[in-house]
Amino acid sequence: MNDLAVEIIPLEKLAGVLSDPGRWLILQELGKGEPLPVQELAKRTGRSAGMTSKHMATLRDAGVVVVGFGRLYQLAPVVRPAPGAKILDLGLCQLRLDVPA
Repeated sequence: MNDLAVEIIPLEKLAGVLSDPGRWLILQELGKGEPLPVQELAKRTGRSAGMTSKHMATLRDAGVVVVGFGRLYQLAPVVRPAPGAKILDLGLCQLRLDVPA
């Protein structure tokens, strides 16, 4: 778990985050700690760039990911696991990043 206070993601947004296996794969990739562009996330998850971009919009809207300089995506600080940790704390639930989606 990280040192920041856990932010509770509203249930309706959390349901949207967890409702698609593609988003789980994206979260697993971002959970490794490397900021990535949509094209690379698409390649690593075996999804199209267009679908990955739509997934990123859902994850951004829920506050799970942030986009920075160079359009690189990473997990939002409030949900980012500590280095080496394999648990993503989403407030109402925790997602194990080391289990295949």
